[in-house]
Amino acid sequence: MHDEVDAEVTTSPADTAQRVADRVRECPGVVGLSTGPFGTLVTPVVGGTIPGVLLREDSVELGVVARYGPPLPATATELRRAVRPLVPGREVHVSFVDLVVESPAGNGPDSREG
Repeated sequence: MHDEVDAEVTTSPADTAQRVADRVRECPGVVGLSTGPFGTLVTPVVGGTIPGVLLREDSVELGVVARYGPPLPATATELRRAVRPLVPGREVHVSFVDLVVESPAGNGPDSREG
């Protein structure tokens, strides 16, 4: 799926954080990224922040909004495998900040009768 040369292409923390965020969003068990309950899971970049990815010298922390259904440990393992090539030598920590239950098509709150 993703190969080890990914990390060699990235040069700046901003590029790395953006690539990590993009990779996380590609995972099927993920709805999105979150800054966490205190808004600290961000990487500062020129002009703003990249939410849901906190790059540290020796680790990366991800703030994940997960889809209800897939087991969370399996999703965390998938995320670590997807992100590690982008951040060699760093531990990858996954924090599930929220869980989204998606309703079947046509059965959302706006389509209920009553």
